[in-house]
Formats: sequence, structure tokens, C-alpha cells
Amino acid sequence: MEVIVYTRPDCDKSRLIKEILADHGVEFQEHVCADGKLDGRDLRGLEITEPQVPLTVIDGVPIEGMNRARIEQAIGWVGF
Repeated sequence: MEVIVYTRPDCDKSRLIKEILADHGVEFQEHVCADGKLDGRDLRGLEITEPQVPLTVIDGVPIEGMNRARIEQAIGWVGF
């Protein structure tokens, strides 16, 4: 599984996404976007409505913002 997280410094939502992934033992690459905007180099072909962070891309599927349920579903974690 390939996971890339686009974050910005001092962003609570970015921090929470990284915590969720780490808590479930998922390795990920982090790209820090200091101005909060994505540059598009790695994003060709992704269907995103707003090119802003945080953005999590799991096996090529983008998840915009902080969406715990979608992130956990995409990494195959189901908990009750």
C-alpha cells in the first residue's frame, strides 16, 4: 500500500491524519506544503476539488481534508 500525506506545519488536521496512520501501523510519505497549497507535480490524474492540504492519497485514491472514516476504510482497518 502506498500512502502519501500532504500536510502543512502547525495544522491540527494534518497532525491527526498522521496520528491515525501511525496508530494503525501504516507507513506513509509526508510532503510538507508550507503555504498550504499543492503544487500539482505529484497530483496529475487525481480527482480533487480543492488543491489544498491536508490531502491523503492511498494507492492513488485522494481523500481531501480530515476524513477519519474514509482513511480507515482505505487502509483496510475496521474497528468497533
